[in-house]
Amino acid sequence: MERLTTLYRICLQGNATPAETGELRRLLTDPENAELAAGLMREAFTTQKATLEDISPDAAAAVLQAIFNAENRPIPYSPPVVHRVHFLKTAWFRYAAAVLLLVATGAYFWSRNNREQLMVSAHRQTAPDIAPGKAGAILTLADGRQVVLDSLGNGAIATQNGSRVLLKDGRLAYDPTDDRTGETMYNTMTTPRGRQYQLTLPDGTKVWLNAASSITYPTAFNGRERKVSVTGEAYFEVGKDKTRPFRVSVNNQSEVEVLGTHFNVDGYEDDGKIKITLLEGSVRVGALTIRPGQQAVYSLDTRQTQATSAIDIDQIMAWKNGLFYFDNADIKTILNQLSRWYDVELVYEHGLPDIELGGEMKRDLTLSQVLKGMGEVGVNFKIEGKKLIVTP
Repeated sequence: MERLTTLYRICLQGNATPAETGELRRLLTDPENAELAAGLMREAFTTQKATLEDISPDAAAAVLQAIFNAENRPIPYSPPVVHRVHFLKTAWFRYAAAVLLLVATGAYFWSRNNREQLMVSAHRQTAPDIAPGKAGAILTLADGRQVVLDSLGNGAIATQNGSRVLLKDGRLAYDPTDDRTGETMYNTMTTPRGRQYQLTLPDGTKVWLNAASSITYPTAFNGRERKVSVTGEAYFEVGKDKTRPFRVSVNNQSEVEVLGTHFNVDGYEDDGKIKITLLEGSVRVGALTIRPGQQAVYSLDTRQTQATSAIDIDQIMAWKNGLFYFDNADIKTILNQLSRWYDVELVYEHGLPDIELGGEMKRDLTLSQVLKGMGEVGVNFKIEGKKLIVTP
């Protein structure tokens, strides 16, 4: 919209009248203008490399006031007076991302709670922050040697029974060789907290490993079946081989049998259950067979497995796609994910609020940026070293 663009530039130059500022506020908070509004801010603060010297404090404050609409009406993702809230909706995430750009460049942030302008220096961090996780893992070879994969370049790492271990473009793979003995050797890939990694198993099966997870597998699949063991969370795209079923042991408590399929295994023990979600093909969990779009849930308490179709595939697969995505998720589930991805210890000073949250954010944000969005729903946090403290 040409009018929005014109008003925006006038405001950034510090020449807007109160009437023009009010009009800009209305246009910015119109959901139909979300894409344009976000684009204008990205242009101003990235392409033009604007800094505090380029923009007057009053102009920056007016833009942020318009986004948050602090004086006239609640912003679209303000929490209603219920226990289920959406702290960020997809369209409005673009506003949040643009606001974070403003803060990062040293502009003024307009607080919805106290309407005080807080100066954030572009050169001095005023609060502790923690970087997001990244690609990385530890490979334990059959002879016990450990290789840290975080910063290694492409090339061969080792040669083991029946395989050469290779790194290529940030992924681990196995190249079969003719040098085999009858002995079966195993490797284990482990992702610490704050790391995730990809690998291709000797049979061509592709595996994505989430943070705080592990997978143990043979360096060459011999015999009548292909079997691996996992802890934590992993996504599989299994290489097809009708003569040799593929089996996954999860935490030594549940086993998945497949012929050729795409599925996600979530076996984090702090959730109290193991969840097997099928995207493609067919799998059997114990005596239960599930279809695409279904999930098998194994309870660690009752030792029973049940199938459900009431799942959100996008939410389950968000971690693999570089996102945090929640749809009415309880606060504990969300904080557990943050704890693993940012490698922080959770401390609850006075328990947790009974709320469910929904929203979508990229996993490349810093922890304080994520918490800023969650703070809009009345959950307060402190970062002290490697501790994330949930306060009243």
